Amino acid sequence: MFEVFMFSREEWQILGVILGCALVALRLGQMLRVQSFALVKASLAVSFVVSVLVI
Repeated sequence: MFEVFMFSREEWQILGVILGCALVALRLGQMLRVQSFALVKASLAVSFVVSVLVI
């Protein structure tokens, strides 16, 4: 069970980047009053592609 949480340093950095992208997209969505759900889906798709490329 604990093996799931034992990521390497690189994997933690990737997770951090993904979370950072999602948070930035949420902030921009709030500032611009855009549909935040669509923006979150788009940012998650972008960050997923980036993480796949990094790995």
